[in-house]
Amino acid sequence: MEQTLTALAKFMTEQVRFIENEEEDFFEGRTFEIADVESEELLAVCVLDSSDQLVSFYYVESYESGEMKAEEMPAVAGNFIKAFYPEGLETYRLQSVIDLDDSCIVEYGINEEKHGLYLPGIGFSVTISTAGRIVQFSYSHDPLDIRYPAQMITADEAKEKYAELIDFELIIRKTDTANYVNGDDTYRLVYAVKEAAVDIPASGEEPDTVSEGNQFEAVLEDRVPEESLYEMLGVTDDHVKIGGQVEEGIRTELWQHASLDIPDEIDLSSVYNEQMITIQFDSATNSPVFIANVEGWQGEQESLEDQMLKARALDFLYKVFPRAKAHFLLEFEEPEEEWLNEFDDGEEVEEPEEEWETFCDEDLEEVEEEDSKVFYFHYHVGGIPVEGCVTAIQVGLYSGHIISASVEPADETPFLKLNTEPALTKAQAKELLMQKLQMELAMANEFDEEGESFYQLTYLPSYPETTGHIQMIDAENGKGYFVDTGDSIFY
Repeated sequence: MEQTLTALAKFMTEQVRFIENEEEDFFEGRTFEIADVESEELLAVCVLDSSDQLVSFYYVESYESGEMKAEEMPAVAGNFIKAFYPEGLETYRLQSVIDLDDSCIVEYGINEEKHGLYLPGIGFSVTISTAGRIVQFSYSHDPLDIRYPAQMITADEAKEKYAELIDFELIIRKTDTANYVNGDDTYRLVYAVKEAAVDIPASGEEPDTVSEGNQFEAVLEDRVPEESLYEMLGVTDDHVKIGGQVEEGIRTELWQHASLDIPDEIDLSSVYNEQMITIQFDSATNSPVFIANVEGWQGEQESLEDQMLKARALDFLYKVFPRAKAHFLLEFEEPEEEWLNEFDDGEEVEEPEEEWETFCDEDLEEVEEEDSKVFYFHYHVGGIPVEGCVTAIQVGLYSGHIISASVEPADETPFLKLNTEPALTKAQAKELLMQKLQMELAMANEFDEEGESFYQLTYLPSYPETTGHIQMIDAENGKGYFVDTGDSIFY
């Protein structure tokens, strides 16, 4: 044990000491907290197995960045691994260096013999900051359970299945160069992938799909709210303004009921203040940008009807955006009955808790926050939603007050010359994407009904002509935008 801990200390720039945490039972083995000798600050944690071999290590705080390149990382990772497993690199070979901007993950693994495929999750994983510091390490060598199918579908058959399951939605999205290698930071009308299979099992079994799209309904009615903004939030004549400031273009107001004692210290930098109502305005336009009502609720817990809650959210929307009807769509989900009808075995199904629908902040110990329902209003141009331009309005179930709101400014300027009539159909966009797609045979780590880990053959979507996956097709010119994977290297 001492030999392993001494070797680990040599890779840390600080003077450290190791304190065994005998209460920690999350990891198998012995867990040690690593603290700075002088400041006693917790820096990192490591875990040794029953043979006193290092199996896990990670820094708990952020780390500095530097200029080290991805291609330099394997040498640093190799030296670290050899210090604890001198013969480890004879068994596990370098698989990849994944670029995470300020750090890289260097993976060493093994391949199964039948198809020569990499087995994810087995071997060494070393995360190195661009300053050259080892910030995370893990080693896994669990027994292998590879379950080959009796019959395999071909890559072409897997591609056909993938094509059957993929779906697109027409949206306006910013082609952000931080995300897309071939983007140009302009807003474009695109067909974005709405639903797709994660992979296609080589056995021919039905694959799982992931859906990321939204459903919308138009804001049909014009409204002229009678209440003031403050009344909508629950601010009455019995409230007093106890603080305010203007900083970086944001004007903040703090309100509290007059019956409460004013705190000796008020944190104006916090947007959530117990037993207070916080309102933030754009100091240039005087329009609200953020609201948090943390007064709590002490009346009867009899929920208002959904239509009343929706009306309260619309009143607030129109108070901020008088022309809301022309610019916003309301996001909605399928009715609960449609979800329940997917189950036809007669068994009772426990209703899932929708985090986006009902909120109750458990972090506030002294004040019980009122339960609420949130409404998402998406800015649109010509009936087509603009991704990321969303105003979220949270309405108290019992009071009908606006409990929280995050308001995204609606600026028409970037969209004035934007074409909202697609030149391509959804089918044509799909065909263009499928021309670029290939299905690549791989090993996937799964869990059976008993919770046992095993490997199975599967086909993964791959785009050989690009460095990253294509996520959307331009609805005007058919250009495929693909994700920036940085300087990642695959061996």
